[in-house]
Amino acid sequence: MAVRIKGIEIDGIGPFSDFKLDFPEQKEAGKAEVHIFTGENGTGKTTLLEMLMSMFATNRSLGVKRHIYVQDTDDGIGAGFSVLFSKDGELDRGTVGISKQGNQIISYKDGTSYVSKFHLQHNDNSEPLDFCAFAYSGMKFLRQVNLLRIEDLRQNPLAEAALFNKKALSETLMQWVLNSKTKASLAEGEGEKILGDTYRKAIANIEAIVSEITGWKIEFAINVRQLSVYLNVNGMTLSFDALPDGLKSILAWIADMLMRIDRINWTADINPFERNLIVALDEIDIHLHPAWQRKILPVLQRYFPNSQFFISTHSPFVVGSVDGAWVYRLKKEGQNTVLINGEPLLSEDAKSYSMLLEEVFGVKENFGIAVEEKLTAFYSIKKQILAGEKTLNDEEFKQLVTDLSIQSIELESIIGMEMRQLKRLKTSATA
Repeated sequence: MAVRIKGIEIDGIGPFSDFKLDFPEQKEAGKAEVHIFTGENGTGKTTLLEMLMSMFATNRSLGVKRHIYVQDTDDGIGAGFSVLFSKDGELDRGTVGISKQGNQIISYKDGTSYVSKFHLQHNDNSEPLDFCAFAYSGMKFLRQVNLLRIEDLRQNPLAEAALFNKKALSETLMQWVLNSKTKASLAEGEGEKILGDTYRKAIANIEAIVSEITGWKIEFAINVRQLSVYLNVNGMTLSFDALPDGLKSILAWIADMLMRIDRINWTADINPFERNLIVALDEIDIHLHPAWQRKILPVLQRYFPNSQFFISTHSPFVVGSVDGAWVYRLKKEGQNTVLINGEPLLSEDAKSYSMLLEEVFGVKENFGIAVEEKLTAFYSIKKQILAGEKTLNDEEFKQLVTDLSIQSIELESIIGMEMRQLKRLKTSATA
């Protein structure tokens, strides 16, 4: 990988005080590098992502300001953070300082030719790039837009690409799909099949990724009379407004990212999946069924082997879906966020979801609150029975056995096993 984020250092921003993270490289060749932030609400997952991506923000003003509060300090500079970069082994950093009054950026320093070059692209898209950065939120949705005409896109493909809080560019995406399909048909009509395939390939890439995640056959379709773009889902033509929220959310970032990749001025003409990308995805599991949540990271790791992904999630299905992703478990200690055990875990897809819930998310319970309370009481009395303080005929205990056993087949099996074990232990103790 040419350009990657190596680490971040934060002091006095939101829940972060003297906070540092290193981002280890991917250990398995041919897979994207994935870093996952987990933790309770308020631990700063989104803030971390926005600070990382602020280095690539269009106007260098932080989208992160929506989530930052600057901790009180005695001097004029309220807070600051640095993002450490590496390019082919060369280290550098971008630094942002924020004042206590109004959370304004008071200094910015990239100091690196590749970050500077990226910012130049925001102006006119004339300087060729060898890497790019994107930021997306699972809360973005595409909507149906009727186009007026076939016309070239004028918007810079990097405009707002690194900002989480911007709406999905529905009209831009629809226009790009219409243009690409039209150009493909015109090229093929002129006998330029290879050129036509090039235009179609960009759209086919989106269809392939989304189809793999959802398990549905996804294809973009054009209504020529209305100049409208629709989506064929398993052979049914639907407007974007009629799509399930999960599908609209997935399309909002996958389609947008591949559209931008197709339009960016690159230094080399290579497969778009081979590009060097830095991508931040904030809670992409929102609106997604667990079956889809399990597929996102494996698909990204395989399709984008030269990329670096930063992801926030509350889903054990996302965390447990891949091997080799780095998991950063954040928790609050007083007013500050810290990293549990001071280092990330390496994800393993061989771990059960119940183990992940406890190890990564700190959730030890397997049942609803009321059932867990009864199980706690059951095990407490069982312990007393084994100690000789109560008997198997204890009325409260017998009632708990009955109440739990009728809840479900699973609980009936668990209580039955516990009772058989308890009776064996009591029998052997009196023998």
